[in-house]
Amino acid sequence: GVVELRELRRENDRLRALTGLRDRSPGGTVAASIIGRGTSSRFRTVRIDRGGDDGVQPGQAVVVAGGAVGQILRASAGYADVLLLSDGLSSAGAVVGDSRLRGVILGDGGGTLRLGFVRRRDLASVQAGALLVASGEDGVFPEGVALGTVSSVETPETGLFLEIEVEAAVDPNRLDEVAVVLDPGTGPFHVAPEAT
Repeated sequence: GVVELRELRRENDRLRALTGLRDRSPGGTVAASIIGRGTSSRFRTVRIDRGGDDGVQPGQAVVVAGGAVGQILRASAGYADVLLLSDGLSSAGAVVGDSRLRGVILGDGGGTLRLGFVRRRDLASVQAGALLVASGEDGVFPEGVALGTVSSVETPETGLFLEIEVEAAVDPNRLDEVAVVLDPGTGPFHVAPEAT
């Protein structure tokens, strides 16, 4: 009945506030709790308590107010596994600060990320401390979601590209709640400040 629907909506709003995400479109995001951490040596994953029954499907982005967490690797009816951004198989199209300089964030399987495919000639456009946000071009992460901050830039002796280390915007080990982006909508994805 109407009362149940109202209760559901209220619960949904509460969860959305918890996750600190402003809804972009009806059914845009679904809040989820982390219920497990992957133990596989092959993948860096976390398990969440939402799955196919909630519209969660492989390839969808997983985010928090602070930035990108990863993407859905596989989904069962009631839970799903999230491939973290730091996994060696992860990549995300990135833009450096206001420079419009583009690169690709790559996981290394450890705790750090790299920004790949930035040419030597663009050295002046990427400095330590620069914020990296999703370009939206990879079809996974909505445009504007924070990915990380440049921690160091090295010019290698050979090769076309700079060696850029990135500190992830989000430490997945410190998260309890995330949001799955069911529908990114269009244009930059707005993330509200953390709910208090």
